[in-house]
Amino acid sequence: MLGKDRLMELVEKTLKLSDCDQTQVYVNAYDSALTRYSSNFIHQNVSEINTTVSVKAVMGKRVGVATTNDPSEDSLKAVINKAKEIALSREEDPDFDSLPQPQEVKEMATYDSATAEQEPEMRAEAVAKIIARAKKDNLTAAGSYSVEGEELAIGNSLGVRVYHSATSAGLVTVMLSEDSEGYASNSQVKAVDIDFQAVADEAAEKAIMAQKPKEIEPGEYDVVLEGYGLSELLDWMGYIGFNGKAYEEGRSFLCERLGKKIMGENITFIDCGTCKESRVLPFDFEGVPRQKVVLVDKGVAKSVVTDSIVSRKLNIPNTGHFMPGGEAFGPMPLHVIVGGGDSSLPKMVEQLDKGLWVSKFHYVNGFVDPRNAVFTGMTRYGTFWVEGGKVKYPVKNLRFTESMLKAFSNVKLISKKRKVFGSAITSTVCPDIYIEKFKFTGTTEH
Repeated sequence: MLGKDRLMELVEKTLKLSDCDQTQVYVNAYDSALTRYSSNFIHQNVSEINTTVSVKAVMGKRVGVATTNDPSEDSLKAVINKAKEIALSREEDPDFDSLPQPQEVKEMATYDSATAEQEPEMRAEAVAKIIARAKKDNLTAAGSYSVEGEELAIGNSLGVRVYHSATSAGLVTVMLSEDSEGYASNSQVKAVDIDFQAVADEAAEKAIMAQKPKEIEPGEYDVVLEGYGLSELLDWMGYIGFNGKAYEEGRSFLCERLGKKIMGENITFIDCGTCKESRVLPFDFEGVPRQKVVLVDKGVAKSVVTDSIVSRKLNIPNTGHFMPGGEAFGPMPLHVIVGGGDSSLPKMVEQLDKGLWVSKFHYVNGFVDPRNAVFTGMTRYGTFWVEGGKVKYPVKNLRFTESMLKAFSNVKLISKKRKVFGSAITSTVCPDIYIEKFKFTGTTEH
């Protein structure tokens, strides 16, 4: 960990070297380590320590960005000149006004040194638990276990100065038999909070349940969907729908629907980078404080997230969601929280008369019809046919093609318990849900 003082020194030094009309400096320092395992053996240990300095040069209404990972003075001068050169080579942006003015940002560090500095031997001990569980039932384990520490510092020539530090530990495991797969994962701010045995048991039990799958016909089925699958849907919804740039350009499923009921009354989505349920990142990548944004409230479309560019175009407040490369990608929610209910995964399965229990989705694509949030993708890692509240048999994977507006209008039950999926600075908080009449349009070979 370099620490706040060192990162802010780099920010100040770079700003002083710049002769641009306006300058922003973003310093990102990270220390990550990853242990990969496959076929019940650890086959790779990798680690990376890096510090990058990104300079945004403003020349009138022209903006250019360049990045280096060499913090020497000569390199900083070179990256400033490159960013300036890029800016001057571009057309003027009529929508650009200025870099943000400074605002008060509350520091909310979530850094755990024991996690960031965890030795590879400790990661190996954790993975050994996974492999031992796989061998117990003649399964094969594959996956990864990673730890990371990350620091961000942003400053600009108008006076913005912000800093944040965070850690994350993430375990992903897949258990395989000859004809089945089981998946489980866990992500925590502190490595000590991961229950490795529980993750191993979950994946193994799912792999055993999924053996000897049968084929069923595509069609509309009631579905109990675990949080693993829901999180992938929400990532896409954030990108194509709750993104202010997509809305401003007329591509979002929220276009002409703000203020209208688009989902069931039991559905609420918020984005909050400072809430205790999610990972913490109190500012965006321009140093603007992140606001809590209600995206959908009891089924009613409420808002999109914005940044300094989109907020000016739409003449609405900046919610603090600028992304690196934001001019191209637009602002996106990085901390979506789904409101919980009062059910549970076992209870939802018990209440499923005829339908499917889906563990996870795979290869989700949200570009089928973004204006109506029509997605496609496949089930994976355990899909089961349920009758009378009992699992009858596993089924081969299916392809779905469905509007998420319809799906979230047909949510019958929501679990109270929610899982956090994410990294050191991003997250999605998801329950398990029961969806009625979810459309499957094809089959797969396994």
